Amino acid sequence: MYHDSGGNVASLQIFLIVSTCLLYLVAAGLFSKGVWSFEINAWNKIIGGDAAEVGSGPGSYDIRKSVWHVNCCNPEIGGGGGWGIFNAILGWTNSATIGSVLSYNLYWIVVIAMFGAMRYNELHGHWPLMKAKKEQESEQIESKQDVELVQPLPEKKSLTATGVKEMRREDSSSSDTRTISIDS
Repeated sequence: MYHDSGGNVASLQIFLIVSTCLLYLVAAGLFSKGVWSFEINAWNKIIGGDAAEVGSGPGSYDIRKSVWHVNCCNPEIGGGGGWGIFNAILGWTNSATIGSVLSYNLYWIVVIAMFGAMRYNELHGHWPLMKAKKEQESEQIESKQDVELVQPLPEKKSLTATGVKEMRREDSSSSDTRTISIDS
């Protein structure tokens, strides 16, 4: 049976793209849920107990910092069902705070900015807000590297009394001598 290797590469690439996108969603949920957990902990300290004991209604969340609170869709009551899966994977909760919403949006702003910066670097050859290297300097560096590769340095080998070989390379353009010791 004949398998087209190009199709296998394409399906692997699609798999990796989808997996990466799912990981970004999981990371956004974890970041947001972490901020939400800090805020819920602060609320628990204010009320002097665990807000989950009150249930899902009034008193279970701080109304001063709440963006939304829905009485349905609670992943912590009745086993959670599908909402429990959303909670585990994407960080869903039925009670959103200002901090959790801002952190979720901030995460995506940073991710989008990094993708934009990588794209800019790919197109322009340098990172945004950084000066581009002058083409003249880079051409001089490349030509100097080519000359060094074409003209190898002459080697002189000697053996010392201690059994250590010394290799000396003398650079004809300068008067310095570099010594490299190699244990034998």
